[in-house]
Amino acid sequence: MRDSGEKLQQNHDIPVGTREDLNCLYDVETILKDYNSDLDSLFRKLIVVIQTGWQLNGLLGVRIRFDSLEVLSADFAETGFKQEEAICIGNEQRGGIELFYAGNCSNDKKKLIPQGKKLLLKSIVWHLSLYLVHRHLLEIVGGRIKFNGLVEKLKRKNGKISDTLRDKAIGKILEYLECPEEPVLILSADAENHWQWRYRMAECIASRLDPQRFGVKNIYIFGSTKNASAGPASDIDLLIHFSGNSSQRKQLVAWLDGWSLCLAEINYLKTGCKTEGLLDYHLITDHDIEQETSFAIKINAVTDGARPLKMGEI
Repeated sequence: MRDSGEKLQQNHDIPVGTREDLNCLYDVETILKDYNSDLDSLFRKLIVVIQTGWQLNGLLGVRIRFDSLEVLSADFAETGFKQEEAICIGNEQRGGIELFYAGNCSNDKKKLIPQGKKLLLKSIVWHLSLYLVHRHLLEIVGGRIKFNGLVEKLKRKNGKISDTLRDKAIGKILEYLECPEEPVLILSADAENHWQWRYRMAECIASRLDPQRFGVKNIYIFGSTKNASAGPASDIDLLIHFSGNSSQRKQLVAWLDGWSLCLAEINYLKTGCKTEGLLDYHLITDHDIEQETSFAIKINAVTDGARPLKMGEI
């Protein structure tokens, strides 16, 4: 086997399709099927695969950064010559992978690094970025709603997303969560007004709500979304006429919180505005309506009243 110096000097134009590069990429994809391990452990596995794929016999230091997490290869040391690619989520740089070459390396970077290795690192970072987006979305959804079940219910016989979700960004995210191996554009280029998107999502929530399961009589929308004045950070204000028992109330709150977290993440991908949740909902009872409490009074208000939404019409 040739030493690393000889390999660097003689293989200036290794294509990305060489056996070693393909094996490296295959190993990376295998690691990125793991959604249970913590990122620190996962990054350490990636470092081993990268060092093996570059075949430099200990002459390559690797650093992977993502947000506040930084993972280094064993005996890591920065050198005067490195290869790097940024990890970007949407339009925001969140980290990167840096490779530091040791030994008697030339200062001519273009000549030293084979084109195949440049493309290989780009491919690794691309796969890792998709994985991190998918992992984050699953964490947002996890424990709140059974997202796979929701996807199945939204699918038509031909596999298309139901017209109930007319917003393209949501359809894309549902498609992506179902088949993460098939990359799709999550961020929509359509500049839809903020209030229109929010109103559509409120209609979607109402259409998905099962009145008997949750003990709900009616659902209303009010505030900036109803008044067509919502901005990128605005909540979706909902009034829910509830008449169920304590168990139904817990289920309803969990269901709504799941929607709230999902919509907040989608709104972040669309606008860059981070919020803890996008729904601001209020449960009111028959007694509240009779007594015309602060929110219940909006139901029959003459000015700026709450607007009813159609429930259970999928």
